Amino acid sequence: MRRLLGHPWLTLLMSVTAIAASATAACGEVVVAVDPEFSSINPTGSTTVTVMYDASEATEGIRGYHFEVTFDEGLILIDDPSVDVREGDLLSGVGSTFFFVDQPDSHTVIIDCAILGSTAGASSSGDLCSITFLGRETTPGVSPVHFLDSSLRDPGNGPIEHSTIDGEITLTNSGVTEIEWSSVKALFR
Repeated sequence: MRRLLGHPWLTLLMSVTAIAASATAACGEVVVAVDPEFSSINPTGSTTVTVMYDASEATEGIRGYHFEVTFDEGLILIDDPSVDVREGDLLSGVGSTFFFVDQPDSHTVIIDCAILGSTAGASSSGDLCSITFLGRETTPGVSPVHFLDSSLRDPGNGPIEHSTIDGEITLTNSGVTEIEWSSVKALFR
């Protein structure tokens, strides 16, 4: 029998197993995800991510949510939470809502929303909220957009079991768009 320890096939097998395990964790349950999962900005730019609700496995409507989202404040920031964090249209499309945002520190934002009054809740998939991040003038890197805490509530105010999918924002080193040298030379022919 051949020994696989330290062999490239073992690394590949372990990677495939990890990917399959994370995909299996998301199957058969409600999912809340950062969309796009991967994005990038330069130090003078901004990017907006949306927190999406996937109701394909939901057995009842969603009435409200609570998120604590963390990020690397050394790479990205939320300039003004009252402007840069916006309510999505999933819950507000069902009825009047209460929407609350707080930024207790420079690397966390708390977002709460609930449909007011009697409701069957939102029964479809859609956007819960969006967050606009600004890049910082610093060394390039990757910031997670991580759900530190996440809860969903059903119409009877009971918990909805769900999983979360975090995102990543890559801070690039400049605002210069990379182009191929042949394209530049063609301009001068």
